[in-house]
Amino acid sequence: MKVNGVTFDSVGVKYKGNSSFNVNNKKNPWHIELDHIKSNQEYEGYTDIKLGNNFQDPSFMREVLGYSILKNYMHCPRGNFVNLYVNNVYRGLYTNQESIGKTFLANHFYSKDGPFFKCNKPSFGAPGSPNLVPSANLTMSDSISYYGVRYEIKSDWGWKSFIQAQLELQSGIDTLWDVDRALWMFTFNNVFVNLDSYTGSFTQNYYEYMDEYNKFNSIVWDINMCIGSFTQLGTGPSLTIAQMQQMSPMVNSTSTTRPLISKLLAKPRYSKQYVAHLRTMTYEALASNDYYTQATSIKNLISNDVNADSLKFYTYAAFLANIDTAASTGGPSTKVGIKQLLQNRYNYLKSTAEFSQVPPVISNIFLDKNSPQLNDTVWIRAKFSNANYAYLGLRNLTAKHFDRLTMFDDGAHRDSLAGDGIYGISFIASAGKMEYYIYGENNNAGIFSPERAEHEFYSLIANIPILPANSIVINELMASNVNSFKDPSGEREDWVELKNTTNATINLSGMYLSDDSINLAKWPFQREHKSCPMIIWWFGWMKINLNLACTPILNYLLMGSGCA
Repeated sequence: MKVNGVTFDSVGVKYKGNSSFNVNNKKNPWHIELDHIKSNQEYEGYTDIKLGNNFQDPSFMREVLGYSILKNYMHCPRGNFVNLYVNNVYRGLYTNQESIGKTFLANHFYSKDGPFFKCNKPSFGAPGSPNLVPSANLTMSDSISYYGVRYEIKSDWGWKSFIQAQLELQSGIDTLWDVDRALWMFTFNNVFVNLDSYTGSFTQNYYEYMDEYNKFNSIVWDINMCIGSFTQLGTGPSLTIAQMQQMSPMVNSTSTTRPLISKLLAKPRYSKQYVAHLRTMTYEALASNDYYTQATSIKNLISNDVNADSLKFYTYAAFLANIDTAASTGGPSTKVGIKQLLQNRYNYLKSTAEFSQVPPVISNIFLDKNSPQLNDTVWIRAKFSNANYAYLGLRNLTAKHFDRLTMFDDGAHRDSLAGDGIYGISFIASAGKMEYYIYGENNNAGIFSPERAEHEFYSLIANIPILPANSIVINELMASNVNSFKDPSGEREDWVELKNTTNATINLSGMYLSDDSINLAKWPFQREHKSCPMIIWWFGWMKINLNLACTPILNYLLMGSGCA
């Protein structure tokens, strides 16, 4: 295979797809693995190429356009276009969707070996639905018979965690889920009428990945039928164009068959945050006509290639029309036009009761230290109008989830006077880079600053002293502790001994150990160690390939070994 002139020998090739694949098609979707035979083969960091045949999309652009918009709000695959030749014969224009695998997980969640599930049935005709409704037995004893036909496990382990998360969710406990990413997934599915999804009838086409902080992260997948190409919302008849244009922003919010939606939106704060996300995406992508600007650019980019594609499912005239109006797909069937749906969707959403609620206004965000020293106390305050509650979202590592610290308008938190609408709170600058956002709400609506939070956030950079080279070295390590020292809990865990080679006390706050070159900030030192000149720190089981690093901002490598 040759990609942009780069040749690869012995790659894996197969067809893929459920409804998009048919043995009688002259143009089927493809899955190509560059490393299927030769494990070291990759192209610009990618090993998988997944080509869609634009089945059910006369515009050719729904998948690429959808991901281009969604990336502003949550982690999602990239999409582009491919001209495919087989044995030097042109087979047409395809969309290329980034594979959701370990490389994707490492790039976005800073780990790759946690419980990982593709929420599509391994066999499309199998019973049940990947809708996160647990077995009626409410036990873990039937994981294969019940869950195994509903989900496809992509990790070496994790059924117990995945089932436990579903069981807890059924009781309204959401501590094993990244709620904000789930809310953004619902938002995209609603605003862009992406019904071949968890929101729609098959409750499919998403992944759940549990990161190192024990939360499942929702990842949107396979959106080639977004923007109204797939029209089934539930068990009833397909939605008409008018029904899609006016689909409720709270659709399925009480559905027992979609607990990740209904259990979260049953909580008033999450419901307000969801509507805040709806407002943000609707006004940014639809009211601004950003979606149409991007669609027009894509249309101009691919127009000649679509015209040259003799195996496409639709006429060139249908391609040209579908950016604006409905296009025929043969017989009486049509696919709604992109602008036809989204312009009317915007007009409808802004008229709903949910959008008529007036959220607070956040202004004058102020930090008393814009460049603090490591471990300094920092006070932050903000002015709110029309709010009765506020919190600070805060974390000291991008891989982590945000903690939520209640802000106060009581005159005792450097917030000026009690009841004046200025809220304040303090935090410790415990790392070289602190990431934060602010949220406020009243009885009816909420708002984030920045509005794309938690996907976007503000940053505060702390000053960290740079240590002279070799100030700290790895003195000893135990890679497999069977008979060696016990840790303070009496367990024989693997350990690393660090040595301070100077005569001064060294504060390790803001520094990390890692066995993963992708995530250098894997294990933070979170308290001072003054047992100089020798420092001992205990970890659980480790694959020893250590990099001792300062914060990701400084990326100051003290030691990088290839120990095994």
